[in-house]
Amino acid sequence: MSDFQDSQDSQNSQDSQNLQKLKENSESESSNNLDSFKLRELISLLRKRKVEAAKQIAEFGEKAVKLLVPILKEGKNDVREGAIIALAEIGKRNPRALDPLLEDEDENVRAGAVFALFLAGEVEKVIESLKDESALVRVTAKNALSLSDSIDKLIKALENEDWRVRYGVSAALEESGERAVKPLLRVLVEGNKQMELAKSILLRIAQRDPENFIDALDDPELRIPAMEILLESGLKREFLSELIEHKSKRVREAGIVLISFNPDERILEKALKDESWFVRMVAAETLAKRFGSKYHKRLKKLLNDVEIVRETVNEFLE
Repeated sequence: MSDFQDSQDSQNSQDSQNLQKLKENSESESSNNLDSFKLRELISLLRKRKVEAAKQIAEFGEKAVKLLVPILKEGKNDVREGAIIALAEIGKRNPRALDPLLEDEDENVRAGAVFALFLAGEVEKVIESLKDESALVRVTAKNALSLSDSIDKLIKALENEDWRVRYGVSAALEESGERAVKPLLRVLVEGNKQMELAKSILLRIAQRDPENFIDALDDPELRIPAMEILLESGLKREFLSELIEHKSKRVREAGIVLISFNPDERILEKALKDESWFVRMVAAETLAKRFGSKYHKRLKKLLNDVEIVRETVNEFLE
């Protein structure tokens, strides 16, 4: 065990020395001697110490970019990831340094540059790359944008005149799930140009996972458009049951309204005991309207409830 540890320590020490050598040489050698650093050395460092090596390589700036291009073309996945991280570090300092890669004839280079630009925070350039002729580049851009926190920029891009941009951004927003729900709902509230496209994206998000809308149901400004989207998307019993058991009163109140459009006797019976008078009232009204005299005896117990609930129950019992 001791021999193994000594071997590991020795290897780590050697790697650190190699990294230091790169740093020292970048400071001491002239730019004309940069190419003397062999590509295999860069690859070796990227494979073993990905993040640290990438940061060291980035210190070469634009001069390192051309050495990373062959890795984007042919490098193995782990090394390629390291090259992308290095390019991202370069891009953070000088985003224009990566622009030539977006024009490279090799789609693997362009795709790698797109993800590096995303990591560097250049969302607008990634959005523009959705126009690329290569499906690989467009998918890379879409996947990157689905991870972005710049949701407002993506929504703005829904106005782009190029259908490929609108399509890619729509897919990215859909994959963003919960993070995109509230910003897209605000588009509906504000009634701007992207309304129809925003609605179609919201419907797809709701159909994939309606739980993405729970926080919006707790928002007084957004709960109504959120409920409208959920109703149109179709609702499953499990989700409705989850809403009526939620700790937030506002979510339960939104839930009981949704349930009134998709009545479920078990859920409605349970709602009669809710601490919210609104939930109890809508549950009583729905049971009386949909299931008639079957629940008269059960509803009579609510005649001792608050006035508005009593009035609702009396109306159906008379």
